Amino acid sequence: MRKINLTSYTAGSPIIWGIIFLTLFYVFSPLPASAAIGFNGPLVPCGGTKPPADHPCQVCDLYTLARNIIDLLLWGIATPLLIVALLAAGFFWLTAGGSEEKISKGRSILFSAVVGFIIAFGAWVIINTILSTLAFKNPFDGSAWSNTGFCSQSPIK
Repeated sequence: MRKINLTSYTAGSPIIWGIIFLTLFYVFSPLPASAAIGFNGPLVPCGGTKPPADHPCQVCDLYTLARNIIDLLLWGIATPLLIVALLAAGFFWLTAGGSEEKISKGRSILFSAVVGFIIAFGAWVIINTILSTLAFKNPFDGSAWSNTGFCSQSPIK
């Protein structure tokens, strides 16, 4: 059985670039479709040609649009980026072969990915609390700030 020497592949190797390209392609290719369909329905919740087509845009739909964009950024972009960064950190750490430089690079990528993810979700907690307070809701009762009780029922013209 022939052994595969992973240390013979350099950073400029076509195999490494192919793996990186395929990983990024499979991670990010569903995102354009998510903008159309979204995680909780379409990104823009009103108008359009899909049912209910007779649902005209209202002020309330701006809140729903903002929530859909935030959900897309956190769950559709930040989470896959975290996974790719964790895979890259693990790859550097696994292929280090005792090299302190590669081990420290893997640790640095791992630390940066986790801190960035914590910052993104911490910002979401702060924004959610502020918007729930501005919408005159209890930020800790589990209801979404986009479901306001004072939305206008007349469509925006």
